[in-house]
Amino acid sequence: MTRLTILILLSITALAAQAQNPAGTNEATMQNMLQGVQEMMACMGNIDRSEMERLGKEGEQLYAVVKALCDEGKRGEAQSTAMEYGMKIAKDPTVQAMAECGKKAQGMMPQSMRVPTPEELQDRHVCDIQ
Repeated sequence: MTRLTILILLSITALAAQAQNPAGTNEATMQNMLQGVQEMMACMGNIDRSEMERLGKEGEQLYAVVKALCDEGKRGEAQSTAMEYGMKIAKDPTVQAMAECGKKAQGMMPQSMRVPTPEELQDRHVCDIQ
């Protein structure tokens, strides 16, 4: 499922690049994009699927907890819960491996699709992020 999502995102990226350059993207650029996708897919293939599923379930549980806290007006508790989890998950070997795989395709993603850095999120509150 994760592979399919990544493939779809990269396909959209390629279409967006082509739309921005109606004359067509040069062959070298397309070849580089394809190579990046292949490298990333090979890398993701080495990650334990059960660990990715575990992370997905943890994320869904955390989202439910944080959303409930936000809905109850407990913004401080929601923020600290999210930050605690973020610090914990950043040390997870599977997350680190996925981040390394993501670097292989990083240059291909349009600016609008990139993941914000922790510094960019520092002044934002978890209850205000949709």
